[in-house]
Order: sequence, then structure tokens, then C-alpha cells
Amino acid sequence: MQIKRDIQGVRALAVLLVIANHLYPHQIAGGYIGVDIFFALSGYLITGQLLQREGISVRRGIRDFYASRIRRILPSALLTILVTDYFAFSLLGPIEGLRVNKDGFWSTLFLANNWFNSVKLDYFGNAQAISLLQHYWSLAVEEQFYIFWPIVLLSSLLLLRKKRVLVKVLPILILGTSLCCAALEIHRGVPTSYLATATRIWELMAGALLATWAPNGREIRSLPHLKSASFITLVGIAFIYTDHTGVPGLATIPVILATVVLVTPGHTGRPLSALLENKVSFYIGAISYVLYLWHWPVIALWEKYQGSSLHGSQPLLAVVLAFTLSVLTHHLVENPIRFSPYLLGKPYVSICGGLTLIALTIGIIQWVRVAHGV
Repeated sequence: MQIKRDIQGVRALAVLLVIANHLYPHQIAGGYIGVDIFFALSGYLITGQLLQREGISVRRGIRDFYASRIRRILPSALLTILVTDYFAFSLLGPIEGLRVNKDGFWSTLFLANNWFNSVKLDYFGNAQAISLLQHYWSLAVEEQFYIFWPIVLLSSLLLLRKKRVLVKVLPILILGTSLCCAALEIHRGVPTSYLATATRIWELMAGALLATWAPNGREIRSLPHLKSASFITLVGIAFIYTDHTGVPGLATIPVILATVVLVTPGHTGRPLSALLENKVSFYIGAISYVLYLWHWPVIALWEKYQGSSLHGSQPLLAVVLAFTLSVLTHHLVENPIRFSPYLLGKPYVSICGGLTLIALTIGIIQWVRVAHGV
């Protein structure tokens, strides 16, 4: 699936909302919906890629998907964990370093959300109590989801090739089940619901549902005014929602609906197209993944080191540092590995290499801990 310019613009919107929320949590209290936007967008793009593999064997389709996912996700994610772990020990001392070390271990295995729930991490808690790697919870949700979704979807395409409509019903069933779970957990006030995979799957499935009903990028007639209204809705919600709004329950439905409308194939119309498809938005969207990875360790490490929230010109300097690290990672690590001609032609090398990187990262994390005497 070719990434359209407006989708890169939506990615830019999502990551900028998250960064704004982390820098100005009281003024842009609902900026965390950027993660929900990412979930719906990911479900749409990944499912579209899987649908393009229809007609090939399930084994080959799953192999190619996981190889692609490893090249896309692992190198930058593991690099950020190692750098954060090192500076946590160097700047914050052994106690905080050990905490980041443990968080890094589970983040490397993409089980961060399970780990943070087990230690009762308050995602919206005091700045001095948060984790430098707590943003890895969303990566864990996605990767846990993508363990089973490619298998389910590709197997269904093979078994139900003559009943394609049943394949389109799958996202609806999974979405409904997960949304009911999320609504119930939020209603009961379960503290682990925010980071849980089961309560988040419906957001990814909303994007998957769009991809299954509008495959191969076929444009669906969509009023430009509706897309503009969706964009305004997302920005407005970022200022209206708070820590106590009830995400990811029923309150998240407007966010997901607006995102789905925004990425639905069709003419965007001005002035929204100018806002989403300009060169700056396109580039920020292109580096949005690594920017998401780097921005939080920069902000959280700085705040913990000085013992207070960023103020004055510090937020701007933090953004500049995060952007610098993201640009370097994007051009020197992410793209060279992701689009390597050698790796593209050898999916098993990507898979084995990814598993090796995970093992090496775990080994380095343990070595850093031992080297600092903890």
C-alpha cells in the first residue's frame, strides 16, 4: 500500500499532539489521543498491506509481513532503549537507572504494557514517578495485536475466498468485542484498562475495517467538508479531554471515527490538503515513529534530572533535541535497514537478525546493570 501524502500529514498531527501533551499537560490535556490516532491509522495501513498479499500462501504472507515489521520497528526501538538506559544510569544514578533497566528489558520484548500494569504505573502520574520508557506501552499493544491478526486475516482470505463478505465481518466482530470490554473496564474503574491490549484492539480494528471495505486504495466518495470537520474535531478534543475522560472507552469513539473519516480514500479538499500534504507535514509524518520514540526520554530525563517540569525555553530546546535525534535515526538507522535491498530479498535474514538484535539488547541491558553495580 503506497503511503499517501495526507496520511503522512495525519501521522504528523498524531505525534505533534502527543508531544504537545507531554510538554503542556495542563493546556493540551487530551493530546494523548495522538496514540489513538496512531492505532486506527496502523490498523488501516497494516491491514491494507496484508490484503495485498491475498493469493499467496499464508506461510509466505506471514513470513514477509513479520520480516517487514521487524525491519520497520526493531532497530530504532532497541537503539532508543539502549541510549535511554545508559543516560539514566549516567545522569540519574543507580536507583533510577535500575528502574529504567527493568523497563527496558520488558520493552525489548514488547511486553511493556503488561509490565507497567503489573507494577501499577500511573501513566498520568507525577513527573518524578513516571518511567522514561513508559511510551513503549503503545508499541507493545500494536505488536501483540499483530501476532495474531495477520494469521487470522490471511487464513480467512484463503479459507473464505468464495465468501469474501465473511472476511469483512471479522473486524466488526473483533471490534465489537474489544469495545465492549473497554467500555466495561472503564465503567468499573479498572486502573489497568488504559494500557491493556484487550481494551485497545478495537481502535486498530476500526482502521482494519476501513481497509477491508475499501481495499487497494479505491477512493470512496467523501465530502471534503466532512474531513475538515474531522480534523477540527481531533484538535478540539485534544483541548477538551482530560486524564479522567474515560479513554479508551466510549469517549474514544469520536476520536476513532474522526480518524477513519480523515484517512478514508477520497479528495481531501482545501485548505485541509494544504495543511496535511505540505513538505513539512510530510516529513514530520515520515519521521513520526522515531520522533515518538525519542521525544519522551528527552523530556522525562530532563525533568527528572532538574527535578521540575520544563519551563521557559526548555520545551523548545527539548523539541529541537528530539527532532535532531529523530532525523539522525531516520536517515542513519531506520531507512537504511528498512529499505535494504539485501534484507528485502531475504525475509528470513530479517527475522533471524531481529531475534538476534533482541537477544543482544537484553544482554547489553544486563551488562549495563552489572557495570553500574546494581
